[in-house]
Amino acid sequence: MPNLVGTDPNQVPVCGMLGSAAFIDKEQLPVSAPQQVLSDTKITRVGLATENAIGNAGTSKAINWATAQRQAVTLDQNSTVTFTWTGAPVGNYLLKIVQDATGGRTVTWSTGTPGTTRWLGVSGTPTLNSAANGVSFAQIYWDGTNAWGSLARVNAL
Repeated sequence: MPNLVGTDPNQVPVCGMLGSAAFIDKEQLPVSAPQQVLSDTKITRVGLATENAIGNAGTSKAINWATAQRQAVTLDQNSTVTFTWTGAPVGNYLLKIVQDATGGRTVTWSTGTPGTTRWLGVSGTPTLNSAANGVSFAQIYWDGTNAWGSLARVNAL
C-alpha cells in the first residue's frame, strides 16, 4: 500500500486535514468523473461528486441511491417518491426537489424513505417549497437499515 501521508497531491497533508477529499473503499461507491482513482485500486478520491439529474417525477419516482449520492428531481405533478438503497453504502445523501413552473406539487414519501416517522424537527412529513420553480433539499442519512431525513426549503417562509 502506498504512503497516504505527505505532500503529493494524492496524499493526506501532514496536518491530517483532508480538505475536500475523503477516502473510501472503491467497491462502496461507483467512480464517475470528476472523481479519480488513486494509484492503489482500493482507494478513491471523492469530493467533486456530480449531481444526477433524474428528470420529472411523474406520479411516482424511484430514486436509486447506488447511482449517485446527489440527485435532482423536478415535480411536474404530485408524486410518490421511493428510495432504493441496494448497493448504496452507509452515508449522507442529498435530493434536490424542484417544483415545475406551476408549483404546488406534493410528495408522498414511500418505501425506503424517512416516511412519516424519521424526519428531524417535525412530526409527520416536512413541507416542500411549493412556489413555482421553488427548490427544497432533502438530506438523508442512510444507516444501512433506516433512512433519517431533514428538509430545507430555499427562500420559503
